[in-house]
Amino acid sequence: MLYIRPFTSEDNLPEFLEAYHAGSLAYLAFAGKARVGHIFYRKEGEGLLIEQVESGGDTALFDGLIRAVCDAAAQSGLDRVRFAPGVSR
Repeated sequence: MLYIRPFTSEDNLPEFLEAYHAGSLAYLAFAGKARVGHIFYRKEGEGLLIEQVESGGDTALFDGLIRAVCDAAAQSGLDRVRFAPGVSR
């Protein structure tokens, strides 16, 4: 089963902790216990900036990660999401 959840500092993933301390937020995607993707984003002005998406080329996973960030933006009262240069599935 595939599920996507926010990264927390308790996840003990050094590469994500470094980005977290630099101001980025992340969602992690899992198939069972295996991590299959992630997305890094940060607040920028009146919206969110998607900095990096790793989906292994899986279009549905890419879509799910983007939707997770869009939902976070909407829940925070932000009305836009922007992609950093180079972000692709």
